[in-house]
Amino acid sequence: MRRIASSFATAVTMAVVAWACSGSSSTSAPPAAATPTVTSVTVTGTPPQAGSSAQFNAVATMSTAATQVVTTQASWQSSSSTIASVTGSGVVTGMAPGTVDITATYQNVSGIARVTITAPQPTTFTINGTVTDGTSGGPVSGATVTSPVSSTRTDNNGIYVLAGLVGPITLTASATGYQTSSRSITVASEARVDFVLARTAGAPSPTPSPTPTVPRPPSGSNICTVPSPIAAPCGTATTVCNDQTYSCAQNRQGACSSHGGVSCWICPGPVCNGLTTSGSGPAFLQQ
Repeated sequence: MRRIASSFATAVTMAVVAWACSGSSSTSAPPAAATPTVTSVTVTGTPPQAGSSAQFNAVATMSTAATQVVTTQASWQSSSSTIASVTGSGVVTGMAPGTVDITATYQNVSGIARVTITAPQPTTFTINGTVTDGTSGGPVSGATVTSPVSSTRTDNNGIYVLAGLVGPITLTASATGYQTSSRSITVASEARVDFVLARTAGAPSPTPSPTPTVPRPPSGSNICTVPSPIAAPCGTATTVCNDQTYSCAQNRQGACSSHGGVSCWICPGPVCNGLTTSGSGPAFLQQ
């Protein structure tokens, strides 16, 4: 009997152990999380002008709604390399004006940006200067200065200004009673270009039209009266010369030097500083 009980106990113990092992092996691990996938790729960048470059970027949107910059991991392509080229790192270079598609592909998902390449706008500059009389050195007012895109006239000080210029151009200065002068320059910055005009042979400058008749001042008097202001070919007259022509000089030095000297100064005016007038009406004082 004792031997039978011992055998029964041993059998029960082995059954319990077997049940415990069988229950432990039936427990399963939790499922692994799904790997995020790319749902879309967005391409962004500022279109460059022809002859310049710009960095474009690619951003991937994942299935988890997270975003990731993939500019250097994406493959890049241009639909027309004659309009714009693109490097493997997303640098777009404009080649010629036109419209092109720039594509970035990441994990078999592509994004496209339609890019318009425009022609570069040239930077323009302003040219200024003076036009002066080659004989007296005085300013020539009312002279015409012409460029390929515009023209202007000099002011009473012989000064002109021309804007919107670039590249190789030819400037021309002309005035009645003077020989036309031209200057060819390449404009790449703000610059000054002065003209010195030679007088036309046989035609005194300024030549009035018509030639004025100015009465000589009486003996012992320094005043003569004529209508004022006086329009002359050079602009507004400032001086009456002894040969009955007008000068538009803006200072007394050199005025009427080729016309027999000064008969009188037209006052008030730019040459009258330091002079005084007397009498009534427009007054012209002897030098």
